[in-house]
Amino acid sequence: MKITFCSSYVLVLLLVAWLFMSSSLVRAKYHVNLTNGLAENSKLIAHCQSKENDLGTRELYFGDSFDWKFTPNVWGTTLFYCDVSWNNLNLHFDIFKTNRDWYRCVQKEQVFDCRWIAQEDGFYFYNRLSQSFELEYPWPR
Repeated sequence: MKITFCSSYVLVLLLVAWLFMSSSLVRAKYHVNLTNGLAENSKLIAHCQSKENDLGTRELYFGDSFDWKFTPNVWGTTLFYCDVSWNNLNLHFDIFKTNRDWYRCVQKEQVFDCRWIAQEDGFYFYNRLSQSFELEYPWPR
């Protein structure tokens, strides 16, 4: 099959358009927020990180939040995960995955807001599609 200059030009143009569209989705800014919604006087310990960024360990008391902003990598493979503990319960979970969360987080101007809340039965994510918090990761029992 012979590729002509015109068909090569069209292929390059389509590739550039695809790269622009896909990179604009993953290159947006994201804000991840984890809130302690456990009972008053309950302390949640959270250590969150990605492959590139260790965000440290935080002690969150009732109503406290742990949050950060970032821009996902161009490949769309950014992953942040947390190790959390409360009342002798421990859980490891993915708090942000580009391919899972780019459409679920709430867009506010130029930032996508990804909200989580810890409850006594597990971790809830606010899904913009259902417009409600949904249990995503239950505590192990």
